Amino acid sequence: MSRRFPQYFSPLCLALLILSLVGIIEWQYPHYFLKADNLDQNLPYYVHNLRAVLEGEFPLFNFHQFLGTPVFACIQSAALYLPNYIALVLSKWLCGNYYWAIDLLAAFHLVAAAIGFSLLTRQWGLGTISGFFAGISWALCGFVMRVGDGWIQVIEYAAFFPWILLYGQRLAWTPALRPFIILTLLRTAALWVGNPPFFMYVVTFDLLFAFVCHGINRDKPPPVSNESDKVGVLSFIIRHCSSYGIAAILSAPLLLPAFSQIASSADRSSALTWEMYSRGGYTFSLWVRGLLLPFNSEYYQLFGQELFFPHIGWLPVIFALAAIFCRPPYRRLAIVLLLLAGVSLLWANNTFVTRLVYHIPFYNRQRFPFKLLFFSSFFSIALAAVGLERLLDAVRKCQRPEVIVTVILVVQVTNLLAFHLSTPYDTRKVKLIPYTEQLQEKLSTGRIVTIVSQETDDQDKQPYLLGYNFATLFGLYHFAGYETLVSRANLEAALERNGSADFFVDNNMFAPDPSELEYFRHWGVKWYVLEKQITIPESSILRTVYRGNDRLIAYDPAARPFVYWEDDPETEAVQHRFSTNSIRIETRRERPGRLVVNTLYNRLFTAVIDDRQVDVSATSGNQIGLLIPPGQHVVKVTYHDPYFAAGWYVTGAFLCTAAVWIFMRRRKCAPIGD
Repeated sequence: MSRRFPQYFSPLCLALLILSLVGIIEWQYPHYFLKADNLDQNLPYYVHNLRAVLEGEFPLFNFHQFLGTPVFACIQSAALYLPNYIALVLSKWLCGNYYWAIDLLAAFHLVAAAIGFSLLTRQWGLGTISGFFAGISWALCGFVMRVGDGWIQVIEYAAFFPWILLYGQRLAWTPALRPFIILTLLRTAALWVGNPPFFMYVVTFDLLFAFVCHGINRDKPPPVSNESDKVGVLSFIIRHCSSYGIAAILSAPLLLPAFSQIASSADRSSALTWEMYSRGGYTFSLWVRGLLLPFNSEYYQLFGQELFFPHIGWLPVIFALAAIFCRPPYRRLAIVLLLLAGVSLLWANNTFVTRLVYHIPFYNRQRFPFKLLFFSSFFSIALAAVGLERLLDAVRKCQRPEVIVTVILVVQVTNLLAFHLSTPYDTRKVKLIPYTEQLQEKLSTGRIVTIVSQETDDQDKQPYLLGYNFATLFGLYHFAGYETLVSRANLEAALERNGSADFFVDNNMFAPDPSELEYFRHWGVKWYVLEKQITIPESSILRTVYRGNDRLIAYDPAARPFVYWEDDPETEAVQHRFSTNSIRIETRRERPGRLVVNTLYNRLFTAVIDDRQVDVSATSGNQIGLLIPPGQHVVKVTYHDPYFAAGWYVTGAFLCTAAVWIFMRRRKCAPIGD
């Protein structure tokens, strides 16, 4: 029955179906995927990257948050991942703003996830219908959709993972160079997505699956393979390790700065405590409830959105149970899938597996074990595909097998669509989007501090309060920000405000003491953005300059400028202009002096005065200081990352070597008469 599908007809139908279902969900919940970190952190980073590229720079630095901080080295900005730029351009072209970029990214990767899973099941010898069913189930399962709506990287890894397994398994049966190159490029792109924990987990289960399958499939290649000679164990290991090694070399411009940033980071420079590491574990009882009873209102009241993470549909649960008892030729595959699903579930549940992994370097710097539900869902759906194939073997003997197949697909699609449309969605409220900052020109003249009430939940903090990384999105400059790998120096200077990047007040009254106010002035905090219900005492030196329906903005006339003379800080700001990685300053003074750039000092800053390099030093307040001679000068302070440059040398040297090797190999293999 499945052989009636032309080669490309099934993937095309699958793509159209996924796009249609995503369209229905978006119609019900516009900007479905623009929640939590996708809006608060990822979109601002992606927009920052695009602006930098359009200005002819690579986005290494971010002056908009944390008093100026490296951003590319923090990995999360995903500045090397091309689809981010394409999605932003399409969003701007089609909708007039960047706010649909995340949803476009999600739709594209969900289609890739479904098709990749379908092709992977074909690699195992399953039929087209089983692959079609698995592709739908994976792309629209609870974890991918309900976690991916806040972390777009989850959806992106959902797309990459089946393709990586597909080409990883092909390495076992063919010595050809093509699958090796494709696999290496897939692994490289997966690293560029920008979520180190998920990449580490993908590597772990990729290698586990590859080596276990290679060990048990001793007799014959996958049914779709045209190869007859299996690659030896040692050769197989070498090829896999070489693929990841080359991916690391191709990613050297990212990895070398990242290792340096991790070493200086406030929260990831060493292993987390067990209490921090295990926070976010997922209990087995909750997994069962979410798997079988996601529509239960009582459970939702107890667990919130976490209830929905394990759900893959009811039919896959039945088919997965049937697969456990399947006979050859799928018994070994079913055992592998069941084993990996079990390991990932135990890892997510803070069991002995979690404890064991905690003692492995780098793994113990990650939080939230519930992320491993990604893999338990994946391998459970794969197991369900095996069980469905067993059922279809029996159904094919019936007179009208198409009716049964249609019913199975319709039931699964209806189940997942109802799951996403009917279950509560109020714990991740859509913020006010699209939003444009009407006061952008005025607010860009100084730094911003956000003040909120102690009772305000993070999910209710709107873009107009300019917390999180919204300053980056609107081209403004905030005192704090949101970044996992922010350095200890940046975090301490920003008074430990990481995340929503705001300060809390009690009794809806903002009356900072003189020492706090002086510290903010020192760092050029000119603007205070407050929730509308917060008031400022009439005796305060802060002046209310804007009062709207949603917020209040106060101004401090005593705040230091972005650039000023150390011996005369009260005069008008020195003329300057920020770009992505640098500040261009024009000075005109009859006497020499020390110029202060009101950005946190970093040893990787360099400076030139009229094309002559000069020393950059730290002031007593840990800002950038420059000695400027008298007269008129053009000063440029630039962030240079030597690790980024070294990474490109490594990558370039490898590519040149590879090109020479390929040329020599082809020349050697060419006929003598050529």
